[in-house]
Amino acid sequence: MQRLLFIGLRDETDILPALDAAGYCCRIASPDDEILVSVFEAFNPDAVVVELAEDILLLHHVRQILRCAFNARPLPVLALARQAHLSPPRLIVGVDDFMVAPFRPVELVARIQMLFWRFQRAEIGNCLRSGELTLDIARHTVTIAERPVAFTLREYQLLQFLMTHRGRTFTRESIVAQVWGYEFEGDVRVVDAYVKRVRSRLGTRHGVMVETVRGVGYRFAANSVEKPAAI
Repeated sequence: MQRLLFIGLRDETDILPALDAAGYCCRIASPDDEILVSVFEAFNPDAVVVELAEDILLLHHVRQILRCAFNARPLPVLALARQAHLSPPRLIVGVDDFMVAPFRPVELVARIQMLFWRFQRAEIGNCLRSGELTLDIARHTVTIAERPVAFTLREYQLLQFLMTHRGRTFTRESIVAQVWGYEFEGDVRVVDAYVKRVRSRLGTRHGVMVETVRGVGYRFAANSVEKPAAI
């Protein structure tokens, strides 16, 4: 049974019974630091659903508290938002999907099912694989044809994020927010430098999997198969 942790949920009348009926195990937690960390560690959720309040920093706050978990394994996040949260768009940066009020139980169940489906396509056990490239989430290692490749922490985090969301394009701002958090200091153009380093470590055949989408940002190729080196 997949476990859903709801944070800041203000109206559970219709939502939770529908999720229970769909076979999910749900738990509600307050955004309060100590309570949230305690519930997270005890419940070990498979996904997080955050209802955004008027405080626009709630999502950032939750991301910071769960930082250790996000570094350890991919964890899908769904935001329950209202029209006011869509402008400016930065208020929902950092989530994998969002719903706009009114939150209909049937739609919420479908969104969560799709969220898990996307993540399960990308993740096989504790490893992300693409051809000979394997990223082991549990061990924090990267190998190509079973040979280890050394990465710095931030390079590894960037590669893991892109591989987990393969086929999806992310702006530099979104990458900074979701991979390293808003406490990251420096120009977002530093993402270009990290992408260049990741490609270099992957080598000619595998570096092309990290694609540039001109005028937008970067993505990991959806159907990633390493290209043969030029002869």
